[in-house]
Amino acid sequence: MRSAITAFKKALELNRNYRIGLANLGSIYLEFGDYERAVAPLEEGYSLIKSDIRKNGAEAVEIANNYAVALAGVGNGKEAKQIYEKILDSDSRNIGVLLNYATLLTKTLKIKSEARKAISRLKFVSDSAKYNKKAEELDKFLESLPD
Repeated sequence: MRSAITAFKKALELNRNYRIGLANLGSIYLEFGDYERAVAPLEEGYSLIKSDIRKNGAEAVEIANNYAVALAGVGNGKEAKQIYEKILDSDSRNIGVLLNYATLLTKTLKIKSEARKAISRLKFVSDSAKYNKKAEELDKFLESLPD
């Protein structure tokens, strides 16, 4: 992985607007749980693609989703929530984004009413046993929270 990080950093030295490089560098850091390092390249990538989210560009959605994950990881859940909502405004059936959004609302922000809606939406659009199981786990966690 170090070689991939080095390669992406070199590519970004040549072209700071190389959004794939920014996204991939941030994604590598995310993969290792290094949210602090992931934020900067993903933030730069997000600034380059945020207008493409409305066009439902898969690359734009992936970068925005990863940026929101990184933001939540460094304790900026409110900004992450806004990004998820922007993505879901244009792609309301994106299972991965819905799961991340529901997880943020449930485990990080603990906004029960909104979390219930997000979990219900996830269950409605998912036909995957894996995602339905995760939705059930979020439901159980939500029920354990005090009112």
